[in-house]
Amino acid sequence: MQRTLIPLILACFLVSCASTTGGSSWTTNLDAAYPPAKFLAAVGSGDTRRDAESDAAGALARRFSVTVKVDSVAQKRYSDLVQNGAVTTNGLETFDQRVGLQAGGQLLGMRFSDPAPDGNGRTLVVAYLEKAPAAALYRDQIGKDLDKAEALSAQAMGTNTALRAYAQADAALVVAKHAEGLLGQLRVLQPQAADQLDARWKQTAWASQRDALAAKLAYKLAIDGDADGKIADLVKANLATLSLAAQPAGLLSLTGSWAMVPVTVNKDFKSVQWTLSLNLADETGTVIATLNKTSRENGVTEADARAIAVREVGKLLAKELVGTVQGALTRMVSAN
Repeated sequence: MQRTLIPLILACFLVSCASTTGGSSWTTNLDAAYPPAKFLAAVGSGDTRRDAESDAAGALARRFSVTVKVDSVAQKRYSDLVQNGAVTTNGLETFDQRVGLQAGGQLLGMRFSDPAPDGNGRTLVVAYLEKAPAAALYRDQIGKDLDKAEALSAQAMGTNTALRAYAQADAALVVAKHAEGLLGQLRVLQPQAADQLDARWKQTAWASQRDALAAKLAYKLAIDGDADGKIADLVKANLATLSLAAQPAGLLSLTGSWAMVPVTVNKDFKSVQWTLSLNLADETGTVIATLNKTSRENGVTEADARAIAVREVGKLLAKELVGTVQGALTRMVSAN
């Protein structure tokens, strides 16, 4: 009797364990395995475990999509600051590369269940957050972000060098925006804690400070060969996204050259070759950022080829000019 009782008790124990969080019961009843009062959970599927995890991570992230708006440029800038040592992190789980911007941003404390078959040859996985521990991670990282943003903001106000002050205020804004994104996610997990940190976030006018310093900075613009001003207009439009404007008395200087000449490639169409060179110098005349590019465009007529060339330069500047300047600003802040 005793011999049969022990296996029976063990079997009951195993069944009980299987019905708890992370057990196999989530395949039939997700809320029973991951009670909504304690967890946020989403199921993903895929041909492999990795695919299923990516699908689950994206599904879980979309639970936050109402409150979180991802700015991929700002995310890249924050990542650059992290990599250059200007910002510390605490267990951030980045999955932009795994599930794309549809998921957006980061989730702290995300975990995955063991995989399970779905009966049709595919794999199922649960991505989940345990609300209380995850909220603690969020509060900690938001606090670190705000500490750093506030320190950068204070440094900007106490710096005599206009460009360095702007770089610090711009970095403060980027870090503060990152904190704002995490606040939106924390609000889903723990609204009261988010309200308290949000009040601290609002104590500083991050964008206004950066823009005020940018207004004092400005840059002189001179591009040789740009007779019609089309390249200058493209440069101005892109640097305006950093709140930097071209002014005759600007402290910075952006100089360069632009050339576009006809070339013969094929008798069936017209071609032009263009070359663009830009150099941004600080108040002392030291070049801090450069951009050089040569390419060739084709068109039915030479006018078409020239128009295409200008359009391609616009794409180049939108893709690389702001990033190049931001890279210089990041190095300046990190070396402080």
